[in-house]
Amino acid sequence: MSDEKFSVLLGRLEHVTRRLESMEMSGTASASLASASRFTAPSATGSAPSASVAAFDELVASCLQAYVAAAAKVGPEAQNQAAHVVAAFDAQRRFLVVASACARPTPEELPMLLADTSKAIAQTQAAVDRRAADFNCLNAVSEGIAALGWVVVEPTPVPHIDEMKNASDFYSTKVLMACKNEPGDAPAARVAFASAWKALLTGLGAYVKEHHRTGVSWAPRGIPVAQYDAAGAGGDAPAKKAGGPPPPPPAPPPPAADSAPAPASGLAAVFGQLNSGASVTAGLRHVKKGDVSAPPAGVATIKAAGATHAGGGVAHAGAGVGAAARPPRTALEGKKWMVEHHTNEPSLKLDKVKLSESVYVFKCVGSTVLVSGKVNNLTLDSCHKTCLVFESAMAGIELVNCQGCKVQVTGTVSTISVDKCDGTQLILSREAMGADIISAKSSELNVVVPGETDEDEYKEHAIAEQFISKFVDGKYVTKTVDHTA
Repeated sequence: MSDEKFSVLLGRLEHVTRRLESMEMSGTASASLASASRFTAPSATGSAPSASVAAFDELVASCLQAYVAAAAKVGPEAQNQAAHVVAAFDAQRRFLVVASACARPTPEELPMLLADTSKAIAQTQAAVDRRAADFNCLNAVSEGIAALGWVVVEPTPVPHIDEMKNASDFYSTKVLMACKNEPGDAPAARVAFASAWKALLTGLGAYVKEHHRTGVSWAPRGIPVAQYDAAGAGGDAPAKKAGGPPPPPPAPPPPAADSAPAPASGLAAVFGQLNSGASVTAGLRHVKKGDVSAPPAGVATIKAAGATHAGGGVAHAGAGVGAAARPPRTALEGKKWMVEHHTNEPSLKLDKVKLSESVYVFKCVGSTVLVSGKVNNLTLDSCHKTCLVFESAMAGIELVNCQGCKVQVTGTVSTISVDKCDGTQLILSREAMGADIISAKSSELNVVVPGETDEDEYKEHAIAEQFISKFVDGKYVTKTVDHTA
C-alpha cells in the first residue's frame, strides 16, 4: 500500500474522532447514508446513531485506529491487511446501523446483509503471505478477524469472540517471544502491533457484552429490512419514514429460548463463510457413526470413567449440572469440527480432519473422541470424564473447565494448556515428551510418559499445584512446595 493511500485511510479514521467530538457538543449526526464517509453513516431516520452504534464508533476511534497506526510501522504486508480489516469493521458498522432501525431479518435476508462483511473477512485472511517476514503478525490478524462473525452466534456471542482471540493469541505470543530479546525498532513495532490487535479484539468483546449480550439487538418496532433497503436505494430514507420520531433504543433482548430457533441453513451457511473465509458452499458436513474408519495404528483407546457400553445406560450421576439436555452434534463449521453434548459415547471417531482444521469438544460426558491424522489445534471445553485421543497437533491442545478428563497423544504436540481443570491426566508419546505444559488454576494434573526404553512401563508424574513465595533481596521468589516424609 502506498503512503498516499495509507494517509487517506488514517484520515478517514481520524474523522471518526472529530465526529464524536462534534456529537458531544451539538448532538447532531452527519447528513445522509449515501453521502457519508466510513464509520459516519447515520441511521435510516437521519437522526444520531443509536447507543450501540455510537459505542461501536468509539471502539473504532480508539482501538481500530491504534491497530492501523501500529500496522503502518510493521510493514507493507501488515498495512495492506489493515485496509481489509478496516473494510470489515466498516461493513459491520453498516450492518449494526441496519439492526438499530430494522426488525429481525429472515434467514434469507441475513446473508445479504452480511455479504460485505464476509468479503472483507475473506480478503483479510487471504492477505497472509507465508513468505513475509511478519508472517506471525499477519496470521494473528487472520485468525482473530473471524471474531466479527459474532453477529450470527446466539444466544452467547461473546465466547465466540474469546475463542477467536485465543486462536489469534497463539501467533501473537510467537511474535512477543521472537521479539523478547531482539533490539531495534522493528521488534518494538511488532510488539506494539500484537498488543494493539489484542486490545481491538478485547474491546470488541466488551462492546458485544454490553450491547448485544444474547445476539444482535434488532429494533423491537423497527421497519422490515426490505423497506430499509428500498429507502436506501432511493437515497431518500428520511422522507420515507413519514416524519415520525426516531426509533427507540433497542430494548433488552428476551431470554434465550429453544422454542423458536432460526433455521440452520441460512445462519450456518453464513457462519461457515465467516469462519473459513471460503465460499458458502463449505456449508456444514455432519459425521455419522458408520462413516468413519478405525483410528490410526498405535492409537490407544481409553475407556472414559462412567461411560456405559453399547446398549444404553444413563449419564454419570455427577454430570448434568442441572442444565437442560441438548441433542448431541458433530459437524464441520468452516474450519472447525464441533463435537458437542455427547453422553456415554464410547467411540466417536473423526478421521476426515485436515491439517488446516481444528477440533472443538464441548460439554461431553463419559465419552471418548478419537481424532486421526494431524490437525491444527484441539480444545476440550467444559467436559466431564471424557477422553480425547489424537495423533498430532500443529499448534497445540487446550483444556478448559474440565473435570476428570484424559488426553492421549500418539504423535507430536508442541503445547498443552490446562486451565481451570481438575483431575486431568495427560498420556504422552515419546515424541511428545518435550511439549510445553502450561497450567493455571488446576488441580490433580498428572502426566504419564514412556519409560527409558520401549520395554519399560509408563511412569506417572504429578504437576506441581502448590507454591511458596518468599521476599528475598527486594523481590518475591516463588518455588514449588516439596512434600517430604
